[in-house]
Amino acid sequence: MPKIAAGATNKNISIAPNGTGKVVVGTGAADATVQSDGDHNLILQTGNSTTSKIEINDGANGDVAITPNGTGNLTIDNIAISDNTIKSTDPNGNIDITPDGTGEVNISKVDIDSGAIDGTTIATSDVTVGSGKTLDVSAGTLTSSTAQKQAIVDGADIEGEDILSTGETGTFLGADGDDSSSWQSISGTLPSQTGNAEKILKTSGSAASWTATRKLIASTDGIQRSDATAVLSEDGSNVATLDNVSLGSSVVFPAGHAILLSTQDAATDASIIFSSSIVTSTYTDYILDIVNAVPSETAHPYLAVSIDDSTALEGVLTGRHYMELNGSGAGQEYNSEAFAVIGYSISTTTSYGGISSRVFMPGMRNTNSNKQCGFLSTGHHSNGDSYAWHGGFECPTTNAINYIEFYFSAGTVKVGRLNLYGIKQ
Repeated sequence: MPKIAAGATNKNISIAPNGTGKVVVGTGAADATVQSDGDHNLILQTGNSTTSKIEINDGANGDVAITPNGTGNLTIDNIAISDNTIKSTDPNGNIDITPDGTGEVNISKVDIDSGAIDGTTIATSDVTVGSGKTLDVSAGTLTSSTAQKQAIVDGADIEGEDILSTGETGTFLGADGDDSSSWQSISGTLPSQTGNAEKILKTSGSAASWTATRKLIASTDGIQRSDATAVLSEDGSNVATLDNVSLGSSVVFPAGHAILLSTQDAATDASIIFSSSIVTSTYTDYILDIVNAVPSETAHPYLAVSIDDSTALEGVLTGRHYMELNGSGAGQEYNSEAFAVIGYSISTTTSYGGISSRVFMPGMRNTNSNKQCGFLSTGHHSNGDSYAWHGGFECPTTNAINYIEFYFSAGTVKVGRLNLYGIKQ
Protein backbone atom coordinates (compact mmCIF):
# COMPACT_ATOMS: atom_id res chain seq x y z
CA MET A 1 0.00 0.00 0.00
CA PRO A 2 1.53 3.41 -0.92
CA LYS A 3 2.35 5.64 2.09
CA ILE A 4 3.03 9.22 2.85
CA ALA A 5 5.35 9.11 5.86
CA ALA A 6 7.43 11.68 7.74
CA GLY A 7 11.13 11.21 7.36
CA ALA A 8 11.97 12.06 10.96
CA THR A 9 10.74 10.60 14.27
CA ASN A 10 7.60 12.10 15.88
CA LYS A 11 7.01 14.55 13.06
CA ASN A 12 3.57 15.58 11.86
CA ILE A 13 2.27 15.44 8.32
CA SER A 14 0.02 18.38 7.53
CA ILE A 15 -2.51 18.30 4.68
CA ALA A 16 -3.64 21.89 4.35
CA PRO A 17 -6.34 22.78 1.75
CA ASN A 18 -6.36 26.34 0.52
CA GLY A 19 -8.94 28.75 1.91
CA THR A 20 -12.26 26.94 2.51
CA GLY A 21 -11.02 23.84 0.76
CA LYS A 22 -11.52 20.37 2.27
CA VAL A 23 -9.56 17.17 2.64
CA VAL A 24 -11.45 14.71 0.44
CA VAL A 25 -10.84 10.96 0.43
CA GLY A 26 -12.13 8.32 -1.99
CA THR A 27 -12.61 8.13 -5.72
CA GLY A 28 -16.09 9.59 -5.76
CA ALA A 29 -17.36 6.35 -7.28
CA ALA A 30 -17.39 4.13 -4.19
CA ASP A 31 -17.26 4.20 -0.37
CA ALA A 32 -14.02 5.52 1.11
CA THR A 33 -12.32 4.18 4.23
CA VAL A 34 -9.99 6.03 6.61
CA GLN A 35 -8.13 3.49 8.75
CA SER A 36 -5.04 3.14 10.92
CA ASP A 37 -1.94 1.42 9.65
CA GLY A 38 -1.76 -1.86 11.50
CA ASP A 39 -3.50 -2.99 14.68
CA HIS A 40 -3.79 0.41 16.29
CA ASN A 41 -6.64 2.66 17.45
CA LEU A 42 -7.88 5.47 15.20
CA ILE A 43 -8.29 8.82 16.96
CA LEU A 44 -10.08 11.89 15.59
CA GLN A 45 -9.51 15.15 17.46
CA THR A 46 -8.91 18.87 16.95
CA GLY A 47 -5.50 20.50 17.01
CA ASN A 48 -6.17 22.22 20.34
CA SER A 49 -4.40 20.88 23.41
CA THR A 50 -7.76 20.75 25.25
CA THR A 51 -9.93 18.93 22.77
CA SER A 52 -12.79 16.49 22.60
CA LYS A 53 -12.06 13.33 20.64
CA ILE A 54 -13.49 10.24 18.98
CA GLU A 55 -11.45 7.08 19.44
CA ILE A 56 -12.13 3.87 17.47
CA ASN A 57 -10.54 1.04 19.41
CA ASP A 58 -8.73 -1.67 17.47
CA GLY A 59 -9.64 -5.34 17.67
CA ALA A 60 -12.73 -7.51 18.00
CA ASN A 61 -15.52 -6.05 20.17
CA GLY A 62 -13.63 -2.80 20.35
CA ASP A 63 -15.38 0.29 21.71
CA VAL A 64 -15.92 3.60 19.96
CA ALA A 65 -15.23 6.24 22.62
CA ILE A 66 -16.61 9.73 22.15
CA THR A 67 -15.07 11.86 24.88
CA PRO A 68 -16.19 15.50 25.26
CA ASN A 69 -13.64 17.75 26.92
CA GLY A 70 -14.33 19.05 30.43
CA THR A 71 -18.06 19.81 30.90
CA GLY A 72 -18.77 19.33 27.22
CA ASN A 73 -21.71 17.13 26.10
CA LEU A 74 -22.28 14.62 23.33
CA THR A 75 -25.16 16.37 21.57
CA ILE A 76 -27.48 14.59 19.12
CA ASP A 77 -30.24 16.87 17.85
CA ASN A 78 -31.78 18.18 21.19
CA ILE A 79 -30.36 15.36 23.31
CA ALA A 80 -27.20 15.93 25.33
CA ILE A 81 -25.23 13.07 26.91
CA SER A 82 -22.72 13.94 29.60
CA ASP A 83 -21.12 11.68 32.21
CA ASN A 84 -24.08 9.45 33.31
CA THR A 85 -26.80 11.93 32.31
CA ILE A 86 -29.07 12.07 29.25
CA LYS A 87 -31.00 15.34 29.05
CA SER A 88 -32.93 17.49 26.59
CA THR A 89 -31.42 20.79 25.47
CA ASP A 90 -34.90 21.95 24.33
CA PRO A 91 -36.55 24.11 27.07
CA ASN A 92 -39.24 21.96 28.82
CA GLY A 93 -38.59 19.26 26.20
CA ASN A 94 -39.65 15.66 26.68
CA ILE A 95 -37.46 12.63 26.05
CA ASP A 96 -39.49 9.90 24.32
CA ILE A 97 -38.25 6.34 24.09
CA THR A 98 -40.67 4.59 21.73
CA PRO A 99 -40.14 0.99 20.59
CA ASP A 100 -41.57 -0.18 17.29
CA GLY A 101 -44.55 -2.53 17.02
CA THR A 102 -44.59 -5.05 19.85
CA GLY A 103 -41.10 -4.07 20.94
CA GLU A 104 -40.57 -2.81 24.47
CA VAL A 105 -38.17 -0.66 26.45
CA ASN A 106 -36.40 -2.87 28.98
CA ILE A 107 -34.83 -1.13 31.99
CA SER A 108 -33.23 -3.50 34.49
CA LYS A 109 -33.20 -0.96 37.31
CA VAL A 110 -34.90 2.45 37.56
CA ASP A 111 -35.28 5.22 40.15
CA ILE A 112 -38.27 7.51 39.36
CA ASP A 113 -38.24 10.70 41.47
CA SER A 114 -41.48 12.35 40.24
CA GLY A 115 -44.16 12.39 37.55
CA ALA A 116 -46.94 9.93 36.73
CA ILE A 117 -47.04 6.33 35.55
CA ASP A 118 -50.21 5.71 33.51
CA GLY A 119 -51.79 2.54 32.14
CA THR A 120 -49.09 0.21 33.44
CA THR A 121 -49.66 -3.37 34.56
CA ILE A 122 -47.15 -4.88 36.97
CA ALA A 123 -47.38 -8.52 35.96
CA THR A 124 -44.29 -10.49 36.98
CA SER A 125 -42.78 -8.74 40.00
CA ASP A 126 -43.87 -7.34 43.36
CA VAL A 127 -44.09 -3.67 44.33
CA THR A 128 -42.22 -2.94 47.54
CA VAL A 129 -42.67 0.24 49.58
CA GLY A 130 -39.40 1.22 51.22
CA SER A 131 -38.94 1.38 54.98
CA GLY A 132 -40.50 4.52 56.44
CA LYS A 133 -42.31 5.35 53.18
CA THR A 134 -46.06 5.63 52.49
CA LEU A 135 -48.18 4.20 49.69
CA ASP A 136 -50.72 7.05 49.36
CA VAL A 137 -53.98 6.20 47.52
CA SER A 138 -56.15 8.74 49.35
CA ALA A 139 -56.91 10.62 46.13
CA GLY A 140 -57.89 7.48 44.21
CA THR A 141 -59.18 3.96 44.72
CA LEU A 142 -57.34 0.89 45.96
CA THR A 143 -59.05 -2.12 44.37
CA SER A 144 -58.56 -5.60 45.72
CA SER A 145 -60.27 -8.97 45.42
CA THR A 146 -62.47 -10.55 48.08
CA ALA A 147 -59.71 -13.01 48.90
CA GLN A 148 -57.20 -10.18 49.32
CA LYS A 149 -59.53 -8.30 51.64
CA GLN A 150 -59.99 -11.43 53.72
CA ALA A 151 -56.23 -11.91 53.82
CA ILE A 152 -55.82 -8.38 55.20
CA VAL A 153 -58.36 -9.08 57.94
CA ASP A 154 -56.83 -12.47 58.72
CA GLY A 155 -53.37 -10.95 58.82
CA ALA A 156 -54.53 -8.37 61.37
CA ASP A 157 -55.96 -11.19 63.54
CA ILE A 158 -58.90 -9.01 64.52
CA GLU A 159 -60.75 -11.91 66.13
CA GLY A 160 -57.82 -13.06 68.23
CA GLU A 161 -56.08 -11.64 71.24
CA ASP A 162 -53.09 -10.22 69.36
CA ILE A 163 -54.70 -6.78 69.31
CA LEU A 164 -56.09 -6.53 72.82
CA SER A 165 -56.90 -9.16 75.43
CA THR A 166 -59.71 -8.90 77.97
CA GLY A 167 -58.77 -6.91 81.00
CA GLU A 168 -55.97 -5.15 79.11
CA THR A 169 -55.83 -1.47 78.31
CA GLY A 170 -54.75 -0.53 74.82
CA THR A 171 -56.01 0.13 71.32
CA PHE A 172 -58.41 -2.02 69.33
CA LEU A 173 -60.54 -1.72 66.20
CA GLY A 174 -63.98 -0.20 66.79
CA ALA A 175 -66.69 1.93 65.22
CA ASP A 176 -67.60 5.52 66.02
CA GLY A 177 -70.72 5.73 63.85
CA ASP A 178 -73.25 3.88 61.72
CA ASP A 179 -71.24 3.15 58.58
CA SER A 180 -67.95 1.56 57.59
CA SER A 181 -66.25 4.94 57.08
CA SER A 182 -66.23 5.43 60.85
CA TRP A 183 -64.15 2.32 61.71
CA GLN A 184 -61.03 3.39 63.52
CA SER A 185 -58.65 2.51 66.32
CA ILE A 186 -60.21 3.16 69.74
CA SER A 187 -58.42 3.18 73.05
CA GLY A 188 -59.96 1.51 76.08
CA THR A 189 -60.05 -1.47 78.44
CA LEU A 190 -61.89 -4.61 77.37
CA PRO A 191 -64.09 -6.19 80.06
CA SER A 192 -63.64 -9.78 81.12
CA GLN A 193 -65.24 -12.51 79.01
CA THR A 194 -66.58 -14.20 82.17
CA GLY A 195 -70.28 -13.46 82.57
CA ASN A 196 -70.42 -11.45 79.36
CA ALA A 197 -71.36 -14.09 76.79
CA GLU A 198 -73.39 -12.84 73.81
CA LYS A 199 -72.83 -9.18 74.71
CA ILE A 200 -71.56 -6.21 72.76
CA LEU A 201 -69.27 -3.38 73.89
CA LYS A 202 -70.57 0.03 74.97
CA THR A 203 -68.37 3.00 75.82
CA SER A 204 -68.74 4.78 79.13
CA GLY A 205 -68.08 8.10 77.41
CA SER A 206 -64.61 8.53 78.89
CA ALA A 207 -62.89 6.72 75.96
CA ALA A 208 -60.86 4.81 78.54
CA SER A 209 -63.37 2.28 79.82
CA TRP A 210 -65.80 -0.05 78.03
CA THR A 211 -68.59 -2.22 79.41
CA ALA A 212 -70.39 -5.22 77.96
CA THR A 213 -74.12 -4.83 77.31
CA ARG A 214 -76.85 -7.14 76.04
CA LYS A 215 -77.72 -6.99 72.37
CA LEU A 216 -81.25 -7.39 70.98
CA ILE A 217 -82.07 -10.22 68.59
CA ALA A 218 -85.22 -11.15 66.67
CA SER A 219 -87.00 -14.39 67.50
CA THR A 220 -90.25 -16.17 66.69
CA ASP A 221 -91.67 -14.87 69.98
CA GLY A 222 -90.81 -11.21 69.41
CA ILE A 223 -87.66 -9.25 70.28
CA GLN A 224 -85.36 -10.72 72.90
CA ARG A 225 -82.12 -9.89 74.62
CA SER A 226 -79.18 -12.09 73.79
CA ASP A 227 -79.71 -13.98 77.08
CA ALA A 228 -83.20 -15.04 75.78
CA THR A 229 -85.03 -12.61 78.11
CA ALA A 230 -88.07 -11.22 76.27
CA VAL A 231 -88.13 -7.46 75.66
CA LEU A 232 -91.10 -7.19 73.30
CA SER A 233 -93.36 -10.23 73.08
CA GLU A 234 -95.82 -10.90 70.30
CA ASP A 235 -98.65 -11.47 72.79
CA GLY A 236 -97.95 -8.21 74.63
CA SER A 237 -96.94 -9.90 77.89
CA ASN A 238 -93.57 -8.17 77.89
CA VAL A 239 -93.25 -4.50 76.99
CA ALA A 240 -90.20 -2.26 77.07
CA THR A 241 -89.36 1.29 76.02
CA LEU A 242 -87.03 1.69 73.04
CA ASP A 243 -85.55 5.17 72.58
CA ASN A 244 -84.24 6.62 69.30
CA VAL A 245 -85.09 3.48 67.32
CA SER A 246 -85.86 3.61 63.58
CA LEU A 247 -88.09 0.83 62.28
CA GLY A 248 -87.52 -0.44 58.75
CA SER A 249 -90.17 -1.27 56.17
CA SER A 250 -89.94 -4.98 56.97
CA VAL A 251 -91.26 -4.53 60.54
CA VAL A 252 -94.67 -6.20 60.94
CA PHE A 253 -97.18 -4.35 63.13
CA PRO A 254 -100.12 -6.07 64.85
CA ALA A 255 -103.68 -5.47 63.66
CA GLY A 256 -105.26 -2.13 64.53
CA HIS A 257 -102.10 -0.04 64.17
CA ALA A 258 -102.29 3.14 62.10
CA ILE A 259 -99.53 3.13 59.48
CA LEU A 260 -98.58 6.53 58.08
CA LEU A 261 -98.86 6.27 54.29
CA SER A 262 -98.34 9.85 53.14
CA THR A 263 -97.75 13.35 54.51
CA GLN A 264 -98.42 16.39 52.31
CA ASP A 265 -97.80 20.04 53.16
CA ALA A 266 -99.97 22.58 51.37
CA ALA A 267 -98.40 25.69 49.86
CA THR A 268 -101.12 27.54 47.91
CA ASP A 269 -102.34 24.30 46.31
CA ALA A 270 -105.66 23.98 44.51
CA SER A 271 -106.17 20.71 46.41
CA ILE A 272 -104.33 17.97 48.27
CA ILE A 273 -104.70 14.55 46.59
CA PHE A 274 -104.05 11.00 47.74
CA SER A 275 -104.21 8.98 44.53
CA SER A 276 -104.45 5.28 43.69
CA SER A 277 -100.71 4.86 44.26
CA ILE A 278 -101.40 5.54 47.97
CA VAL A 279 -104.99 4.36 48.45
CA THR A 280 -104.52 0.70 47.58
CA SER A 281 -105.91 -2.69 48.51
CA THR A 282 -103.16 -3.09 51.10
CA TYR A 283 -105.47 -1.34 53.56
CA THR A 284 -109.27 -1.36 53.81
CA ASP A 285 -109.70 1.31 56.52
CA TYR A 286 -108.16 4.79 56.46
CA ILE A 287 -107.82 7.83 58.73
CA LEU A 288 -107.12 11.34 57.38
CA ASP A 289 -105.74 14.04 59.70
CA ILE A 290 -106.08 17.63 58.46
CA VAL A 291 -103.89 20.01 60.47
CA ASN A 292 -104.38 23.81 60.38
CA ALA A 293 -105.58 24.02 56.79
CA VAL A 294 -106.13 27.69 55.85
CA PRO A 295 -107.94 28.87 52.66
CA SER A 296 -106.72 31.76 50.53
CA GLU A 297 -110.33 33.00 50.43
CA THR A 298 -113.15 32.55 52.93
CA ALA A 299 -114.46 29.10 52.00
CA HIS A 300 -115.91 25.78 53.12
CA PRO A 301 -113.64 22.68 53.50
CA TYR A 302 -114.57 19.82 51.14
CA LEU A 303 -113.55 16.18 51.00
CA ALA A 304 -114.15 14.19 47.80
CA VAL A 305 -113.59 10.54 46.85
CA SER A 306 -113.51 8.55 43.63
CA ILE A 307 -113.48 4.93 42.47
CA ASP A 308 -111.46 5.64 39.31
CA ASP A 309 -108.61 7.89 40.44
CA SER A 310 -110.61 11.17 40.06
CA THR A 311 -112.19 10.63 36.61
CA ALA A 312 -115.54 11.12 38.33
CA LEU A 313 -116.19 12.06 41.96
CA GLU A 314 -118.73 10.03 43.91
CA GLY A 315 -121.93 11.63 45.23
CA VAL A 316 -121.81 12.10 49.01
CA LEU A 317 -124.51 12.60 51.64
CA THR A 318 -123.29 14.76 54.54
CA GLY A 319 -124.84 15.63 57.90
CA ARG A 320 -123.17 17.53 60.73
CA HIS A 321 -123.79 19.26 64.02
CA TYR A 322 -122.04 22.52 64.82
CA MET A 323 -121.32 24.21 68.11
CA GLU A 324 -119.92 27.66 68.74
CA LEU A 325 -116.94 27.37 71.10
CA ASN A 326 -117.15 30.87 72.54
CA GLY A 327 -120.91 31.33 72.38
CA SER A 328 -124.27 29.58 72.42
CA GLY A 329 -124.67 29.07 68.69
CA ALA A 330 -125.46 25.49 67.72
CA GLY A 331 -127.39 23.60 65.12
CA GLN A 332 -127.22 21.05 62.34
CA GLU A 333 -126.63 21.11 58.59
CA TYR A 334 -126.73 18.61 55.76
CA ASN A 335 -125.72 18.45 52.08
CA SER A 336 -125.99 16.12 49.12
CA GLU A 337 -123.13 16.94 46.77
CA ALA A 338 -120.13 15.37 45.04
CA PHE A 339 -118.18 16.09 48.21
CA ALA A 340 -118.47 15.99 51.99
CA VAL A 341 -118.66 19.33 53.82
CA ILE A 342 -116.61 18.94 57.02
CA GLY A 343 -116.77 22.58 58.25
CA TYR A 344 -118.08 25.97 57.20
CA SER A 345 -116.80 29.43 56.17
CA ILE A 346 -113.19 29.12 57.40
CA SER A 347 -111.19 32.30 58.07
CA THR A 348 -108.20 33.18 55.86
CA THR A 349 -106.12 34.42 58.81
CA THR A 350 -103.25 31.95 59.16
CA SER A 351 -102.61 32.77 62.81
CA TYR A 352 -106.15 31.62 63.70
CA GLY A 353 -105.21 28.11 62.58
CA GLY A 354 -107.81 27.49 59.86
CA ILE A 355 -109.47 24.10 60.36
CA SER A 356 -108.18 20.84 61.82
CA SER A 357 -110.06 17.58 61.33
CA ARG A 358 -109.85 13.85 61.84
CA VAL A 359 -111.80 11.91 59.22
CA PHE A 360 -112.59 8.22 59.83
CA MET A 361 -113.02 6.25 56.60
CA PRO A 362 -113.55 2.54 57.35
CA GLY A 363 -114.25 0.05 54.59
CA MET A 364 -113.09 2.35 51.77
CA ARG A 365 -111.80 -0.63 49.78
CA ASN A 366 -114.83 -2.85 50.44
CA THR A 367 -116.76 -3.98 47.37
CA ASN A 368 -119.85 -5.29 49.17
CA SER A 369 -121.29 -2.21 50.87
CA ASN A 370 -121.59 1.58 50.87
CA LYS A 371 -118.94 3.59 52.72
CA GLN A 372 -120.00 5.07 56.09
CA CYS A 373 -117.56 7.70 57.35
CA GLY A 374 -117.32 10.16 60.24
CA PHE A 375 -115.37 13.31 61.11
CA LEU A 376 -114.50 15.65 63.97
CA SER A 377 -113.48 19.21 63.05
CA THR A 378 -112.54 22.40 64.85
CA GLY A 379 -111.97 25.67 63.01
CA HIS A 380 -112.04 29.44 63.06
CA HIS A 381 -115.12 30.84 61.32
CA SER A 382 -114.94 33.95 59.14
CA ASN A 383 -117.28 35.72 61.61
CA GLY A 384 -114.43 35.68 64.17
CA ASP A 385 -115.76 32.83 66.31
CA SER A 386 -114.44 29.27 66.62
CA TYR A 387 -116.68 26.27 65.96
CA ALA A 388 -116.64 22.52 66.35
CA TRP A 389 -118.31 20.24 63.78
CA HIS A 390 -118.97 16.57 64.19
CA GLY A 391 -120.77 14.58 61.59
CA GLY A 392 -120.69 11.86 59.02
CA PHE A 393 -121.03 11.18 55.33
CA GLU A 394 -122.05 8.26 53.17
CA CYS A 395 -120.49 7.26 49.83
CA PRO A 396 -123.37 5.33 48.21
CA THR A 397 -121.21 2.95 46.17
CA THR A 398 -120.11 -0.64 46.58
CA ASN A 399 -117.02 -0.07 44.46
CA ALA A 400 -113.60 0.29 46.08
CA ILE A 401 -112.47 3.88 46.69
CA ASN A 402 -108.93 4.65 45.35
CA TYR A 403 -108.81 8.47 45.48
CA ILE A 404 -109.21 11.05 48.28
CA GLU A 405 -109.05 14.81 47.70
CA PHE A 406 -109.22 17.77 50.12
CA TYR A 407 -109.90 21.32 48.91
CA PHE A 408 -111.83 24.51 49.71
CA SER A 409 -114.97 25.75 47.98
CA ALA A 410 -113.05 28.82 46.76
CA GLY A 411 -109.41 29.80 46.29
CA THR A 412 -106.57 27.50 47.30
CA VAL A 413 -105.24 25.65 50.33
CA LYS A 414 -102.85 28.34 51.47
CA VAL A 415 -101.14 26.30 54.22
CA GLY A 416 -101.79 23.08 56.11
CA ARG A 417 -100.60 19.54 56.57
CA LEU A 418 -102.48 16.35 55.73
CA ASN A 419 -101.51 12.88 57.00
CA LEU A 420 -103.16 9.76 55.58
CA TYR A 421 -102.99 6.53 57.60
CA GLY A 422 -103.89 2.97 56.71
CA ILE A 423 -105.21 0.71 59.48
CA LYS A 424 -103.40 -2.62 59.74
CA GLN A 425 -105.81 -5.54 59.42
